[in-house]
Amino acid sequence: MKKLILLLVLFAGLEISAIADTFYEYHTIYCGAILELGPVGYVVWNPATVIKAPLHGQAFIFTDSPFPDSLVYKSDYGYLGQDTFVVACAHANQITCDTGIYIISVAGCPPIQSFTEVHEIACDSTLLIPGLGFPTWVTPEIIQPPAHGTASLSLDSTLWHTLQYLPEADFNGIDTIVVECAHATQITCETGIFIIQVSCLNSVGEVRLGKDCLVYPNPATSFIVIESGEAIEEARIYSLNGRVLWEKQWSEGTFVEKLSVDGLSPGIYLLEIWVSGKRSMRLIAK
Repeated sequence: MKKLILLLVLFAGLEISAIADTFYEYHTIYCGAILELGPVGYVVWNPATVIKAPLHGQAFIFTDSPFPDSLVYKSDYGYLGQDTFVVACAHANQITCDTGIYIISVAGCPPIQSFTEVHEIACDSTLLIPGLGFPTWVTPEIIQPPAHGTASLSLDSTLWHTLQYLPEADFNGIDTIVVECAHATQITCETGIFIIQVSCLNSVGEVRLGKDCLVYPNPATSFIVIESGEAIEEARIYSLNGRVLWEKQWSEGTFVEKLSVDGLSPGIYLLEIWVSGKRSMRLIAK
């Protein structure tokens, strides 16, 4: 019995000693880069936990994708210097739990770049610009909102962001939105300057139909509805490079028409509508 008690005391002492162990890891990366540090913790028994977060980046412990059971560090874009974070049970098994102190030296950044895009929309339309940021790692941010409308960023099911712009009612002119990290990768971040020409006239100077002609829902999933106070004579859907993808004419005219968009791939399209001899062009999204 005494031998059993002695063994238990020795075992407990070893366990306490193991829990108190600490190790250091040193790494050097570029700013904005991602560092995959491998598996941490021990499933069920001693899972790893970030107990001191980095000041100039982010530390993640993934349980599944994209890095199963791994510790990952991402440095802030633009920061140069040293960053430190601490992970409890970074190295562990059923009876040990070693604390890891990770010291990261961030040495050098890719140059910050910018790009400019020009878009034209109708005063009664909504502009959608998809594919911004970078899934999981980079979240774009509006750093200069429009002066003549509203803008927002939304996350889609693939973890990319879409910029949505809605001009003020009856505004004609140029509006500008600036988005940080609009185009990005794991280590780059480009600022997007979006210049938007808002007009109540179409490309040949014809007056648009205004709010009496409704197109909804937009974005669409399987169909769009055209609703007008005057007879709808014909409609066409174009790709952005001008190719006709769908068209239909109504000999006697119709005031409400439901159009299927099941055959269209997700994206942005132009909808042309003729009502009582007048043409309207709308941007639609699926």
